[in-house]
Amino acid sequence: MKPSRTVMAILAVTAAFLVFMGGFYLGRRSLQTVSVSTQRQPEQTLTTAATAASTEQTQPSAEQTEAAPVALNSATREELMTLPGIGETLAQRILDYRQNNGGFSSVEELLNIDGIGEKTLEKLRPYITVG
Repeated sequence: MKPSRTVMAILAVTAAFLVFMGGFYLGRRSLQTVSVSTQRQPEQTLTTAATAASTEQTQPSAEQTEAAPVALNSATREELMTLPGIGETLAQRILDYRQNNGGFSSVEELLNIDGIGEKTLEKLRPYITVG
């Protein structure tokens, strides 16, 4: 029995699709291999880079160190996120606290925010004000 034209068309489309997907997969795989292999560095350099990256996360941005302190009672989310150790989540918690409590009367009130402890507060102190 000879297969119908419809069955042959379906088989041809399926075969073309499988060839396309195989090429797509292999192409993506080779791009990932190339990007990984070109980024390899000696182990000592990687350690230095990792140390520098962790230092950058705890240091304020150059923009922040030259600017006036961030005023907790008027800062935007983006301004709060320039502070060391403050990401989107903590910035939003600060804004929520400010809205729910009518602002900050002291810098120490940051300790009332979940995720901000003594160490974080000490890192923030030079860069914030309640003004």
